[in-house]
Amino acid sequence: MGIHILNLKNKKKNMMKVIIRQSLLLALLLMLATVAMDIQAHAQRVLAKSLILYEGESKVIKVPDVERISVGKSELVSTTLLKNGEIVLTAEGAGETNMQVWFNDGRREILSLIIVSSDGWREAYEIKELLKDVQGIKVTTLGRRVVIDGELKLRDLDRVNILKERYSDILVLARTITTDQEVLEIKSLLKGIAGIKISVIDQQVVVDGNLQNRDLERIKLLQERYPNILVLAREITAFEEKMIYFDVRVTEFSKDYTENIGINWQKSFGGPIVNLAKNVLHAGNATPDFSGSSTVAAFDNFQTATSASAAYFGIATEITSIINLLEQSGAALTLAHPRLSARSGGSANLTVGGEVPVVTSSINGSSVEYKDFGILLKIEPTLDTYNNITARVDIAISQLDLANAVNGQPAFKKRSTVNDVKLKPGETLVLSGLITREEQKTSSNVKWLSDIPILGHLFRSKSFVEGETEMVIFITPTILENLDEGINQQEIAKAAKMIELFDSEKLYDLMD
Repeated sequence: MGIHILNLKNKKKNMMKVIIRQSLLLALLLMLATVAMDIQAHAQRVLAKSLILYEGESKVIKVPDVERISVGKSELVSTTLLKNGEIVLTAEGAGETNMQVWFNDGRREILSLIIVSSDGWREAYEIKELLKDVQGIKVTTLGRRVVIDGELKLRDLDRVNILKERYSDILVLARTITTDQEVLEIKSLLKGIAGIKISVIDQQVVVDGNLQNRDLERIKLLQERYPNILVLAREITAFEEKMIYFDVRVTEFSKDYTENIGINWQKSFGGPIVNLAKNVLHAGNATPDFSGSSTVAAFDNFQTATSASAAYFGIATEITSIINLLEQSGAALTLAHPRLSARSGGSANLTVGGEVPVVTSSINGSSVEYKDFGILLKIEPTLDTYNNITARVDIAISQLDLANAVNGQPAFKKRSTVNDVKLKPGETLVLSGLITREEQKTSSNVKWLSDIPILGHLFRSKSFVEGETEMVIFITPTILENLDEGINQQEIAKAAKMIELFDSEKLYDLMD
């Protein structure tokens, strides 16, 4: 009995071994069959897995035993199956798609198609040939794109821009630089345009300032030739093109009137409140604030201003008649009555005096520079949409100081103010106290200073030297709405009217 049980156990073990061996053999056979099928499949594949075409390119593939073909996106690639088994592919547009091919034996293969817009390697060669004489750049390919790197001169930029229109896959990384010769050319072409400033910043030409419309069109045309020009200039609007006329009156005024000028004029006619934001000596800003309500609050401000050696205040009145009245009574004298004009955003300059030669020596020899002296006036007006005039008024009194001359070269005494003011048309800005009492006495001892226009009269005046009078400058702006009817035409019309009136009175006297 025990022997029989032992035999059964041995039989079971042997059977298990046989089963395991058979299973391993079967798995091995299946693996070999799979590998064989893969090898056979690869050996029998006719088409490549992918194909790159360039837009517009036509390519022929020879494939035997083809039954039919199909393309996923026919708008990208058109296909034709010829009787001899050739497939004609024509790339119509850039993109990606695939083509399925069925064979007579039932097999099917898929070909991935990639259509690009250009042939980077071919284009790189063409671009290199076209730009071979351009120095400072390097042409390479990155994937399907052509890259231009390095430094590109402004005169060569046009050629690259033309190539970019022809070859769409060009990537320009080159930095554009401007040569000194090109800067000179640009400055020469823009020389006749007023109100602009030309500078070079980091190899780029920058045009800043104010431009009229006709000049802006001219610069746009220049940008087509020199694309590296950066235009920051602002176009002048219609109201900024208006002309502003300045009636300037330089007078010698009795101090009895200048010290009470605010009180007397305020009693005579209504005016605005005059507030001085800051009293400035030598340089600074004084900004009158005209609220147009009352004149009572103006007295304290006038005291503050006139206590210093320079005072500035605005008056919204017609003052010419009062100045004329003071002249008739001997309390005032007009030394000069110039008239200036400036475009809004421009400047008007007045120099009343002279020039003195100053010799300077250097290693290259001696040179002569002429220095201005006298009254130097500069006005930079700006007009807003409400016809308010904001002006920067820069006035200086420059005098020769022979007492401090060095090696025979005269020194200069200069007193100047820079004022930012806001006026209505017809309002008057008054400047006084620009010459001190000490300067009056010192300058009166220099004989030839009496020959200087305006200042010469002051230094000859005993009242001025003794401090009884002082120089007062009146500036009254007017807007010229119609340039065809400017100040000159108005003066001519006024003169004609006076002649007509004179003739009529003369005729009336003859009739009597």
